[in-house]
Amino acid sequence: MIEIRRLTAASDINALAVFLEKTFDESRPLRTAPLTEVPAGLVALAAYDDSQLVGGLVAYELRLVSGAVEFYLYDIAVDTAFRRRGIGKALIQELRAIAEKRGASTIFVEAEEDDTEAVDFYRSLGVEELRVRHFNIPLE
Repeated sequence: MIEIRRLTAASDINALAVFLEKTFDESRPLRTAPLTEVPAGLVALAAYDDSQLVGGLVAYELRLVSGAVEFYLYDIAVDTAFRRRGIGKALIQELRAIAEKRGASTIFVEAEEDDTEAVDFYRSLGVEELRVRHFNIPLE
């Protein structure tokens, strides 16, 4: 049975970061150094099959100048051997519950158009899809 847990220890969040790197098979690491403390506003959720980490997400709580609260879903992944079992949806449901308790008005997430697996997943949630452009401003 899959269990969703909120991670609060830096060591557990570091293990999730390693899992996400492996799952995404990124050419660049998602982190530069292990966390020694958990940043304010970070929400990390992990899905376990017994003691095996099989999925997870990282989100950030954003407090706007207006006082509104929104959540940004930064990463979500499920091990390929455990996909299509509702784990991603269970992670999203747990994030929704946390966001609602914090008084958030929305959770937003970006997906690249050519990442059809991610786009199909978000569409399967029955959520509003917006057409926006994402710009990265490089730092020198």
